[in-house]
Amino acid sequence: MISKREAEKGKAHIKQFLLELGGKILNENENDNLWSLTAQMGNFTVVFNHKAGLSSAVAIFPVNIQDEALLTPINVALNDPKKKAQFTLGLHSVLTTPVTTYSFNVTEGKFKGFSVVKTIFPFHSVFSIKELDSVLNAVISIGNLGIIYLQTATGENGMQQKISERVPSQDGMFA
Repeated sequence: MISKREAEKGKAHIKQFLLELGGKILNENENDNLWSLTAQMGNFTVVFNHKAGLSSAVAIFPVNIQDEALLTPINVALNDPKKKAQFTLGLHSVLTTPVTTYSFNVTEGKFKGFSVVKTIFPFHSVFSIKELDSVLNAVISIGNLGIIYLQTATGENGMQQKISERVPSQDGMFA
């Protein structure tokens, strides 16, 4: 468990380091139990969440696809028994790394995107701008590999550009 003072110091470090790395803070929310910060790094949105009292936080690169024309070939492949295994194995293979984790966004049985997640420890004295840069590179690069895989698997040219432009800033918090 960390104190409220330590938590505030860690959150300040995240914000300071993001700005020093050329990022832009888009939104910050806090309630009794959860702090969330949404930042823009280049063309990409990254969300940071911290649950009160924990000594860790998470960096999340959300890839939310809102364009039905992009989602249709993905969901067609996922509903085809002959293509589903190959498609899912490929996507799992691309998103699986020793330093990040991921989750799929499925709504009403339909694939809507995925998130790449990395745990960080901004409340410890060894946390630095170098560590935050490494975390950002990890979640964004693996997320981009996922986008490229979806583009390749579906034949949708330009998907990376279309998705990166459609990654919404997250007004809500990831729990």
